[in-house]
Amino acid sequence: MCFGNNQPQQPQIVYQGPSQADIDANKLALDNYAADIAKSQEDFQDDLQAQIDEANAATAALEDRFADDLTDANTAAAAAVSDANTAADSTIAGANTAAVTAVDGATGQAAADVSAASASAQQQVQQAITTTTQQTDPELPQTTKSNKDKKKDPKKTLKINTGGAQSQAGAGVNLGI
Repeated sequence: MCFGNNQPQQPQIVYQGPSQADIDANKLALDNYAADIAKSQEDFQDDLQAQIDEANAATAALEDRFADDLTDANTAAAAAVSDANTAADSTIAGANTAAVTAVDGATGQAAADVSAASASAQQQVQQAITTTTQQTDPELPQTTKSNKDKKKDPKKTLKINTGGAQSQAGAGVNLGI
């Protein structure tokens, strides 16, 4: 039941947020923060670029030093090869002279050895040539046994001892009847 003419009223909406002064202060603080961040990034980029320039200069100096060291090493290697070739040529000449002397001596000795071997061979030819033959019985062929063994019954290893179990109250199945 309704008594009277009380119609529902529309609620009254009241804005209770921060004031315009607070909003302006927050915006100013955010603008200041954005400016500080931009300045910080610019300083960082300048420092980073300076470090990159220093590293590039150091790399160029190292490349120049490496090129100089490589040239010095190639010059030293060429000199060492030339010295080794000179030493090898003199060693080869000495070895050739020694080899010729050794060959001449060996030729004379070889001629003497050949004449001695020839005299010995002539004595051996004069002896009779004899040969012997021998006959052996061939080995008997090898035989193999059948590989099938008779199957034995496997041993039963399970032993049940009934003497140790006692019939007492509580032993066995308890059905709860």
